[in-house]
Amino acid sequence: MEPSATLLVAAAAFSGITAFRRWRQGPLNTADSARDAWRAVYPGDRVRASIIGEDGRTALVETDWGCGLICRRGRVARRLDKAETDIGSDGLNIHLGDIDVPRVTVKLSPADAATWHDKIAES
Repeated sequence: MEPSATLLVAAAAFSGITAFRRWRQGPLNTADSARDAWRAVYPGDRVRASIIGEDGRTALVETDWGCGLICRRGRVARRLDKAETDIGSDGLNIHLGDIDVPRVTVKLSPADAATWHDKIAES
């Protein structure tokens, strides 16, 4: 195999691995990506704080009106004004009472799960 062909094969393999890793981890990797995903659904809201789940698939946001959840790798956003939460071994379990998304677990440290459990209860 020629050196240029070897280089092209290596570049294609690297691109495929990078794309798979990005798909697997989800696009929620920064506070800005969480804010952008939220504002895509609720453009008038101002996001004051956010936290990304440890797996990059979910995030919680705090807005002027209350808390919200971003899940399914940023494709779904829900307000949490009627949600119930409990702290589990994996993080914060959120029960939405929604047919499409009945329950979501946001993988958080115990301290972060407790903080967001309180924030959601207050909103």
